[in-house]
Amino acid sequence: MKSTFGRRVSVCSGQLARRNARGVRILSAETVATPVTGNWNIDTECCYWDNNQLQNNPFVNIIRIYFEYGSPKHETLAFEDFVPSRDLWDSPLAVPNYEPFASVLKRASQWVQQQSVNFLSCQSIDVPLHNNWSTNDKQIESKNMFFEKPTNDFVLKFIRIAHIISKNVSQNEKTNLLLNCKIFVPSKSATTGEYEDCLTVKRKMETWLTTTGARILSAETTVIKLSYATSSVAAAVDSMFTSLSSGAVGSHWITIYRIYIDGQYLEPPFRLLPPIVDLEANDDSSCTLS
Repeated sequence: MKSTFGRRVSVCSGQLARRNARGVRILSAETVATPVTGNWNIDTECCYWDNNQLQNNPFVNIIRIYFEYGSPKHETLAFEDFVPSRDLWDSPLAVPNYEPFASVLKRASQWVQQQSVNFLSCQSIDVPLHNNWSTNDKQIESKNMFFEKPTNDFVLKFIRIAHIISKNVSQNEKTNLLLNCKIFVPSKSATTGEYEDCLTVKRKMETWLTTTGARILSAETTVIKLSYATSSVAAAVDSMFTSLSSGAVGSHWITIYRIYIDGQYLEPPFRLLPPIVDLEANDDSSCTLS
């Protein structure tokens, strides 16, 4: 019997409650896609899978919790999902147009401001999309934890907010957080065609965060797919919908970094940021702000 998302969250909260004799404070939580291999084996400690395992096996979304021992906090872990809405198309076979990342994040930010919760983290999660375009079933079940081996040609992102609810009512005051996101994308060299490496992007992040004084709430590393014919990297970064088909011109994947911050910040002058050398003329892949 497959466990439901709500059941898993309840089990996790129960395990943390039992650990509270030693004192537990939840630091963060994330959802991680993990292949199901062999005889329904789920190895949560594995850090490597080959292409065959990723493409031909079912997978489950596991919940990973980061915590520290200390004074008992009596906290309950909870999640809230924000799934992109879609436009209705006249043609039943047309690929639907989904709400962009910036719009979904705005809804999530409004929810955080309205609730009496303690924010933990924000994460964008990829799940297979039903591709039966002849029906109205062009949506995802964000609470699913088990997915059959990928046969779909499309995936859709949704945003998941992890938060804690304290048994101490006085600690569940409405938050004044203004959830926002600074996105760092590696720049592409016009000469070599190569992208900046992780260390270079990290320096850009450090400089931007130091210059603006932005308060970091959480962060994530994710990937986006780019067609070799793509003219706007920013559009790809903001899209929640991905086609896995490479098409005639081919495609590639790049790593991007989302830093979730509290509030809005003006972009610092370019003279204060690390120089971008040999940038492609049409490359708008430098930092973007949702």
